[in-house]
Amino acid sequence: MNEFGPLDGLILDLRMNGGGSSSVTYPILEYFINGRLGQFVSRDAARDLEIEANEIQNSQTVPLIVMVSQDTVSFGEIFAGVLQDADRAQIVGETSLGNVEVLHGYDFEDGSQIWLAAETFYSAFSDANWEETGIVPDVQAFSEWDTFYFETDPSISAAVNLLGHQ
Repeated sequence: MNEFGPLDGLILDLRMNGGGSSSVTYPILEYFINGRLGQFVSRDAARDLEIEANEIQNSQTVPLIVMVSQDTVSFGEIFAGVLQDADRAQIVGETSLGNVEVLHGYDFEDGSQIWLAAETFYSAFSDANWEETGIVPDVQAFSEWDTFYFETDPSISAAVNLLGHQ
């Protein structure tokens, strides 16, 4: 982003984002938002998601559009949802799956492993239950992957229009 200089808008495509790790998500969130974003809650504890800004150029204020799909899950949904709830980004695409659990891995003596959903996430900016609703776009714009090219992608077209470009 340093090479681009100050931006007048940015589109982040999280469609088909299967989640991933907090170690990847948090450093990217730092470019765009700051402060307490919510809590991860388990049966017996809660821990805050707090982000300290790492501004590059005008990344904390640049208009943001985040594209999501039904294939956006886990940390992809948390990323999009907190930016939307904090009025930091508009969301375009189709409603995400509603899978904001954090998995914890457990090893067994025989070398096998199990991953269990142990926490869910609650935004600091709303009472939304993303497990029930998914991340609902501000603008619904999607199509099946095999029916468009970049130039005819309805989500990209909607995102560009939201940024005031034609």
